[in-house]
Amino acid sequence: MKSKVTLLFVMAILISFLCDFKIVAPKSNFVCFAFHQGKYAQQEFEGFTRIPPSTWAQHKFDDLCKFANVNSKSIRFFCSPNLSNCAAGVRNGKYEILYGPDYLNELDAEAGGWGGFSVLAHELGHVVEGMSDSPYYDEQKADEFSGYLMGLKGATLKEARRAMELKGGAKDDAHADKIDRLEYIRRGWLKGSYEKNTDNKYYVGSADR
Repeated sequence: MKSKVTLLFVMAILISFLCDFKIVAPKSNFVCFAFHQGKYAQQEFEGFTRIPPSTWAQHKFDDLCKFANVNSKSIRFFCSPNLSNCAAGVRNGKYEILYGPDYLNELDAEAGGWGGFSVLAHELGHVVEGMSDSPYYDEQKADEFSGYLMGLKGATLKEARRAMELKGGAKDDAHADKIDRLEYIRRGWLKGSYEKNTDNKYYVGSADR
């Protein structure tokens, strides 16, 4: 009996390991802002102030990483008081996600506590999905990933889309317009909501991610 229990324990560890996302070292620098500040602004990204995140924000980030099967310690997470947005990028060969504290607080207040999760999930999506040569494709994948995590966490579709409804705008050089982005959030949310109640996995860890 003891050997069977030990075997089951080892199998559980292996399954957990195999299902984790593999955060691949970035091949080059990239920067993405959640809402309409363009892309490839590496100098601006590197210039933001970086201080340790608040306990509240760190909890949100760790919770998202847990749902995404991502090791939060593989990503540098900072509070940036001079940032009126959230951003993901690479600095000194390491992935970083930055958040503006006033911005995140405002989103949570206006979106019933789900706004901060939604935007941080979008930035986490850039790290998990990686970056291509197509900004619009990258943003679509990050929006879908945000919707997916919101569905997996139990948010309603309205809650998953609320931050985009509040902050999304017209098309720019990296982002589609609000209507298209809301659609990709909806697609991700459907996958996450379905996965929450079934054994089907839409996102499986891969060394290619």
